Amino acid sequence: MVTMKVVFMKRRWYSAQKEGRDGRWYWEWEVEDIPVYTTTVRTDADGQAEALFTPEVGGAYKVRASARDSRENEIRSATYFWISSAEWISWRRESNDRLELIVSRKYMEVTEGRFEVPTSAPESDSQTFEADSSCGSRYPATDGFAGPPCGTLR
Repeated sequence: MVTMKVVFMKRRWYSAQKEGRDGRWYWEWEVEDIPVYTTTVRTDADGQAEALFTPEVGGAYKVRASARDSRENEIRSATYFWISSAEWISWRRESNDRLELIVSRKYMEVTEGRFEVPTSAPESDSQTFEADSSCGSRYPATDGFAGPPCGTLR
């Protein structure tokens, strides 16, 4: 049987958008783990132990358990869990909302529209958007707007 220290921590995220060298805005973040409950548990004959904790507020939490074996080697493990709440919760923000379109020229008729969208899918390097003839007329493709969304992504 092993005695373990179990620490439950509230994760507080500090996120801010900062302008990158490419002129786009990206999220940067730091996290602070604030201990909110600490307890000690002892494993049973099967090596199992249970630590109970009821969060008072919603948010992201981390639980870390640590112990020492018979040779005084540290044993540790951690996991995360999330608690929903009616209040606003500061979560980590990502910068993964980018969609890069690769176009062949600055102006094109919508019916000529064929854009490549790079993808991380293992079966292909990109997907292609082909415009339908029901779309409008000419749109500049380099100002972040390539016309109304009418076509097929293949």
